[in-house]
Amino acid sequence: MRGRGTTGSIGRVAASALAGAAAGLLALPGAATAAGGSWAPGPDLADSRVSAAAAQIGDSVLIAGGRPISGPTATATAERLVVGPAWAGTGGMNVARARHLPAVLPGNQVLVAGGVADTANGAALANAEVWNPLSGTFTPTGPMNAPRQAFTLTALPSGHAVATGGSATATSGAGAASAEIFDPASGRWVPTGSLNAGRLGHSATLLPSCRILIVGDNPVAELYDVATGTFAPTGSETGQRSYHTATLLADGRVLLAGGVSGGNVPLATANVYDPATGAFTPTGPMTSPHSQGSATLLRDGRVVVSGGFSATNVLTAAVDVYDPTTNTWSAGPPMPYTSFDSASFTQADGRVLVVGGSFDPGSGRSTAFYTPDDLGRPPVVAPTPGSCAVGVGAPTPPTPPFVPAPVAPPAIAAPPATTPPVTGRFPAKLQVRRASVSDGELDVLADITARANGDDVKIEFHAAGVRTRFTEEVEDGRLRFTRKLTGKQRRVRTGIITYEYEGNARVRPTEVRLRAANGRARLKRGTLSLRDGRLRASGTISSRASGVVRLIFTWNGADGTPQEHQARARIRDGRWSTSTVVPTGGRAGGYLNMQYTGNQGRRMRGEQTAKQVDASR
Repeated sequence: MRGRGTTGSIGRVAASALAGAAAGLLALPGAATAAGGSWAPGPDLADSRVSAAAAQIGDSVLIAGGRPISGPTATATAERLVVGPAWAGTGGMNVARARHLPAVLPGNQVLVAGGVADTANGAALANAEVWNPLSGTFTPTGPMNAPRQAFTLTALPSGHAVATGGSATATSGAGAASAEIFDPASGRWVPTGSLNAGRLGHSATLLPSCRILIVGDNPVAELYDVATGTFAPTGSETGQRSYHTATLLADGRVLLAGGVSGGNVPLATANVYDPATGAFTPTGPMTSPHSQGSATLLRDGRVVVSGGFSATNVLTAAVDVYDPTTNTWSAGPPMPYTSFDSASFTQADGRVLVVGGSFDPGSGRSTAFYTPDDLGRPPVVAPTPGSCAVGVGAPTPPTPPFVPAPVAPPAIAAPPATTPPVTGRFPAKLQVRRASVSDGELDVLADITARANGDDVKIEFHAAGVRTRFTEEVEDGRLRFTRKLTGKQRRVRTGIITYEYEGNARVRPTEVRLRAANGRARLKRGTLSLRDGRLRASGTISSRASGVVRLIFTWNGADGTPQEHQARARIRDGRWSTSTVVPTGGRAGGYLNMQYTGNQGRRMRGEQTAKQVDASR
């Protein structure tokens, strides 16, 4: 049952770890009541992922690695959700891993480190890699000085990341006391001061004072001083806990909830740590134990804890909501499925997205959205640390930047001499007009530039846990086909359809991923203008549509290579609009693609429109 510990929830990190809302004065514990709110299905992942690493950048979520619910072997694949109803593939990691941890670096890059390749009996990993959001690829960086799983990884405002404790094997054992800091400038890890006690399954929470609170696997907590690189004891809990959640409240205190006791029994207890006094104060009891659950700070300052283990080897779908103004817990509506080692993030609209670790009756790829009650409460601003100047303790000599060892590329047969290079100057201009699913048949109509006539478009339809792949030919500037669905897909009424055009000597490649369904979104463009470097776009859409319209503005750079700028337009009451500053190279004009990816719950299909936009005076 025991897994690994991290800040807030298992394998989770947000771009702003201190985002949240206000909390009131500590009150005496009281009796639990019922909390409102509701759950709705989220977009299915392409792969089942337990003990994956997930990071939030705005409303975009990256999830990488993990293991399937059916076995202990980790995967290297990754996926990204960009505000919409579908996950998109991104470049995979160089090393398959689970129980690894992420940290968001400057430029929205994501560092992943440690973990294990086999959760049953594998050795822990020391290597690390960095994901680039522009290229969608992972690049190896310097390895840690020690292999780690069940450790913590804390991102600092300076771009550094601090790793503490953990174990060298998947079957745990004694926790390490060592710690180290990742330097983004050199790509190397530098040892820092040691913990006062070895730990695994603990938590690490960055405080507004630029100190890191370490709790777990020992009743005595510690504070790491980022400036001096040293650890010092602070207050003690009345009992030991590990594999719990740790959440920074809006008033700067820290909520420690659930976990397991020293006897490996799931806990329904919680404490609040006050940095001003160094003391832990108990809260009222939780309504259910949660070990290896997920915790998220809501915009109004409350904390929602979901899933995990409620007893030895017994998973739960229970939800607890903590109110810091009363110091009490309330039972929330249960999740649609049981889960553990999942990650959860508060979205811009106030909902909570839970990803990974699902043990739904089917594929294990389910995700879910939690909508809190009183969603209309105004958010409050949480305290944030300063730059957090980094010290490592004892002076260390400067180290040269890490350079990955050269890897010989696999042998690839040379393409036929007649194959044209895919360096086209013109955009593909793929516009999906219709993509419906009815009576076991997929019906698609799309326009594409006439320069693509005779070329093939790769199609993938993902529904009912099945991926159907085939190709269709472009004729007279159109992609039009109907296809009979087979097996479980014959009964579906919606699914994700991906169009991939590889390009030719004149036309650039493109890939479009939208939902197929019968319900029309009625996406229409209205005003489009590009003036003084600012692109303004607006239009209408069905009043039943929600979320955003995604805008992709492309142009050719000075050297002829394609450039891209993305923006989002929030949908409100059947209308959408945005105003965004375009990079200098695109201010003369370009091609604007507007996409609504669809809505699974309302069986509304994704739609798309496009238009050339030239600068006006």
